[in-house]
Amino acid sequence: MRKQVNLKGENVIDTVFHTVPGFRLTDQNDKAVDQSVTKGKIHVADFFFTRCGTICPKLSSQLTRVQDIFRDNPDLVFLSFSVDPEHDSPEKLQAYARKYEAIPGKWYFLTGDKAQIYNMAQRGYFLPVVDHGVSYGKPDETFIHSEKLVLVDKEGYIRGFYDGTDPEDVDRLILEIRVLLDMYKTQ
Repeated sequence: MRKQVNLKGENVIDTVFHTVPGFRLTDQNDKAVDQSVTKGKIHVADFFFTRCGTICPKLSSQLTRVQDIFRDNPDLVFLSFSVDPEHDSPEKLQAYARKYEAIPGKWYFLTGDKAQIYNMAQRGYFLPVVDHGVSYGKPDETFIHSEKLVLVDKEGYIRGFYDGTDPEDVDRLILEIRVLLDMYKTQ
């Protein structure tokens, strides 16, 4: 987006970059969580649901791999937003978090107001998400959501999108997380 700004008494055109908006949701421990968990940290976000049997297990397995690589780095957190908040209670999210060996305080599984979550996906992270409202026998046919992982820097700017079902693209995410971490070390 371009915006006219006044710089030293002169109007100039400048680029205004999109930042991921704030949120207030509930995590897998039934605790209120907001964007403060990402303050001063890089984060990786995804949108999933616990009943998903197609892309979500692949996405979560790859996130487990990324989490393990950066296990001891406090400057990186993971946010997994449920696109099925009516079903994905904190108890369901907690079981899912255990299944994927999520580290408490490092990987947050979030549920809450559906409109807020869908708005976050579409307008915050620029990812598609749709609820057909009718399951044709399988939950996977009810929700359309993205296989993308989103890398966000410490200032809240989106740095990249990665196919979370493709190990090679997740390797690229890992490399770009390392680049960002190194960049922040030198500042």
